[in-house]
Amino acid sequence: MNYKPFTTLTFDCYGTLIDWESGIWDGFQP
Repeated sequence: MNYKPFTTLTFDCYGTLIDWESGIWDGFQP
């Protein structure tokens, strides 16, 4: 089996979540 596409998709999802959380925390900074 080839896990590369799944791994790439997973990392892409995590990257999006991290960017999303970073944006939220930046918004809460005074």
